[in-house]
Amino acid sequence: MVRHFFLDKINTIIEDSYTNMGLNPVMELNYGGKYISRGLIHFDTSEIKSLIEDKTFADLSKLSFKLKMTNCFSVDGYPNAKLLLSGKQIRQRAASFDIIAFKLPFYFDEGRGFEFNADFWINNNRSFDNHASNWFFSYDGKVWPVDEDKVDLSNPNLNMANDNIWILEDGIRKRIYLDGGIYSDDFLNEQYTKFRDGEDSIVIDMQHFDFGNENLSMDITKYVMDVVNGECNYGIGLMFVPRLEKTETKIPQYVGFFTNNTNTYFHPYVECLYSETIQDDRENFCIGKTNRLYLYSTVNGEPTNLDNIPTCSIDGKEFEVKQAEKGTYFVQISPNDLELEEGTIGYDLWQNLASNGVNLEDVEMEFEVHSLNSFHRIGNGGSYKRNFVPSIYGINDSENIFRGDVREVTVDFRKEYDSERSELIDSAEYRLYVMDGTREINVIDYQPIEKGFLNNFFMVYTQDLVPNNYFVDIRVRNGREEKYFKKALRFTIVSDVTERYE
Repeated sequence: MVRHFFLDKINTIIEDSYTNMGLNPVMELNYGGKYISRGLIHFDTSEIKSLIEDKTFADLSKLSFKLKMTNCFSVDGYPNAKLLLSGKQIRQRAASFDIIAFKLPFYFDEGRGFEFNADFWINNNRSFDNHASNWFFSYDGKVWPVDEDKVDLSNPNLNMANDNIWILEDGIRKRIYLDGGIYSDDFLNEQYTKFRDGEDSIVIDMQHFDFGNENLSMDITKYVMDVVNGECNYGIGLMFVPRLEKTETKIPQYVGFFTNNTNTYFHPYVECLYSETIQDDRENFCIGKTNRLYLYSTVNGEPTNLDNIPTCSIDGKEFEVKQAEKGTYFVQISPNDLELEEGTIGYDLWQNLASNGVNLEDVEMEFEVHSLNSFHRIGNGGSYKRNFVPSIYGINDSENIFRGDVREVTVDFRKEYDSERSELIDSAEYRLYVMDGTREINVIDYQPIEKGFLNNFFMVYTQDLVPNNYFVDIRVRNGREEKYFKKALRFTIVSDVTERYE
């Protein structure tokens, strides 16, 4: 299962500047010139926590999170591209560098600024704003930790102007000079060294960029899980590694990533991967291989957790029961766990069942035991081919869907030239993507199609998708062959503009 959680706040803070760029469509990191800059991001974790608590993500060891942002400058044909700003200032796209992600110390405001320099809306400077967050303040009146010992917020004689801070002592106005930048350089260096040495640190992850056009993809699993377990979610900072950030260059170096204010498709997000896939072998339980048997708990068709993990026994032997996801439990039977004969019927007994404090009756289900030969073939080397053609249900082809729908998409595999027979497949995958001209851009890279008791399926969570046209490819492995079914499904996520701008 793959879910996307969009960022809700992004800002670029610029060295020694009160300028806010919270509404800019690009988060830009710079080094080597007059200014350096760092990025601030935040995303809500309440839905993630809810999905963990309701056991949609039941096995936390199979849960991972990545921060993903799209590089906003292509290097196709332009390996030494330069950006001209304000008529004279030139910056060069950086290459061969490292970026780190680190924990922010407390809450920050995104702000309403757009430009670093006035003026985008002529005369009134409407795109220019110097309220927080910025290099010196996380929000108006709250300095970053690096300057907390310099500013006594309880002092009635303290004055915070837009471009300086001063205090009145004995009738004399004295300016307070701040360092800014969230943390001191020494502290950042210390924390970066701890991270490289494998010690606890505020640094979350580091990514190397070779050409400079790579998209940002950082593992933030530990950060998310710490937040779910009670740590405050103040957000994440992004910067060049301390060693590089202070490097002086002939031409300032930069890299930019699309923000949540972009008008393009490339909104940044946190990608959640839950690598537990339903693979129910009740219909093809074979001697000599590992098999799984599942128990599904639903109320009015909605997956519903039992009060506790049930027990399961087969032929008097008890097996460990695990929870796969909300309302779904399974046992795994290894080849030597049971002595079963081909053609016989096995019975799995599920007990200790309870829901909402009410004890439920035991459930006994059955499965047919198939020969090892249907799974493992030995002979003259000829391969046994099964050619299938997929049909997709649950989303109509070219359907328009408003964001918020959750769709279960059934993939019906039928043998070629035999439309009457369909089979469950355990080696099929799907991929979701959008088109940018002739280029295919992955939204969800190939993921296993789940195999339930009656059908193959995957879930589509439309709230995770930016309004656009989407396509689904199906990939099936069959022996030594691999077949692709391009654009097996297409649909459109429709924007609800009224809701977006409430």
